[in-house]
Amino acid sequence: MRKIFSILALALVAMTASADKKYDLTTGTSEHGTLTFKVNGSTVTKAAEGDEVTVTVTPAEGWSTKAAAGLWYTGWESAESRRRTGVDMLKDFEPDADAADENTFTFTMKGASAEISVTYKKMLSNSDITIAPIAALDYTSKALTPKPVVTDGTKVLTEGTDYTLSYEDNTNVGTAQVTITAVAASEDYSAQTSTTFEIKKVPVTIVDPVANTLTYNGESQELFTAGKVLDVNGQEVTPTEDGINGEPRLLYSIDGNTWLTRARYGQAEGTYTVYYKLDGGKNYLSTEPKALTVVIAPAALTITADNLTKAYGQDDPKLTYTAEGLQGKDKLSGALSRAEGQDVGDYAITQGSVALDPLFAHNYVVTFVAGTLTITAAEVTDLTVETADEVKEGEALPAVTVKRGDETLDAGAYTVTYMKQGDDSQWTEVSTDGLTQTPGTYKVVVSLTGNYSGTAEKTFTVATNEAVGINSLTTDPSRWAEGSIYTLSGRKIDGTPARKGMYIRNGKKVVIK
Repeated sequence: MRKIFSILALALVAMTASADKKYDLTTGTSEHGTLTFKVNGSTVTKAAEGDEVTVTVTPAEGWSTKAAAGLWYTGWESAESRRRTGVDMLKDFEPDADAADENTFTFTMKGASAEISVTYKKMLSNSDITIAPIAALDYTSKALTPKPVVTDGTKVLTEGTDYTLSYEDNTNVGTAQVTITAVAASEDYSAQTSTTFEIKKVPVTIVDPVANTLTYNGESQELFTAGKVLDVNGQEVTPTEDGINGEPRLLYSIDGNTWLTRARYGQAEGTYTVYYKLDGGKNYLSTEPKALTVVIAPAALTITADNLTKAYGQDDPKLTYTAEGLQGKDKLSGALSRAEGQDVGDYAITQGSVALDPLFAHNYVVTFVAGTLTITAAEVTDLTVETADEVKEGEALPAVTVKRGDETLDAGAYTVTYMKQGDDSQWTEVSTDGLTQTPGTYKVVVSLTGNYSGTAEKTFTVATNEAVGINSLTTDPSRWAEGSIYTLSGRKIDGTPARKGMYIRNGKKVVIK
């Protein structure tokens, strides 16, 4: 009977409705937003059958529209009572969702009032949603993906079920962003929110530069072997000169003001201070400058004077030297000097004014090795000696005259040596003492001394005198009256000889037996 009554009621409504009859548009359940109805762009609360009704949902802050549902009801039976009694006067409906706007729905009005209810999702940006702060992380060269803790009041949301995570700027040092996006299929949450975390700079491993062992060579030399920078993975970093890519760089300076990645150079001898520091770039901690001491040692230069010779009376030869250890285009200038003197002998050759240019002399440790100029005696080729051809046994040595050409030389200009020819025809030097006491063939040899050299010789003979034999010594002075008696050396004997031997009396040898 009730169903028949409903059918009759509908028939009655249809029969009594006029062409301009309008029906109520009401809001059912919409806990987190408000609804507006429009027909042909105008806001309405009623609509006629056949009107195209646009429902605009305005969610409260922090909420988004989930879905909309419609319910038809009659004028004498409210939608609320219908919902309560379960009377299915007309079929419930779902307004058409606008594909471009989740908050807009449309439906065509029937010959009954319509009640629209809307359900909502909580947006992740809602004030109820909290995100626990993410602690700062150290740079690792890899993308960092910390997991934030997201809660809705006391409920902890679950990644993958309630939301997904995405990251931006999460590799290099700075502020990284985490975007928390509601899972599309979530019944409870929508939209997205975000949080940030900091990526901190970290220390870098530095292999310090090493001072090179250097000696002055006339050229610019690298003062050190460059250091290295190892990243967090232990790999060597090869930076650009200007660090445009933000990589860490070792910088070097001579003056502490101008810093470059290139090696620094030095040329002159001396002690250099090289400063170096790390520019950490984007991701690493920079360091304060450190100092490296580098020494360029002076070069060893040995100047050796040449030993030279000249004959007495000649001009000095040019004093020359060799230099070992000159570097690059460096040169010596000046002249050697020698000790004064022109007589035969050795004279030291000294450094004189030989020296390096003062501009680069400090680059050397100079050792001078002195030389010797030897002046030899001048050779005399026209030297002659004159003496007697023969002397008698027991006579005095013959006089000797020495000449250079026509010039008679003083005795101090030469030495005289006597030699005797033996039975084997060999010559042997003999003393002048008692020389003429022994008959034979002799020669006098003259050798020049001092500033001249040369020899000359002359042969002479010591002839034998007749000897008078005396059988015995006598003390009878009459035997000696004819003349004085001399020893073979020429010493006069006063009185008579006291010993046996050979003596000279009246120019003849006398043998006392």
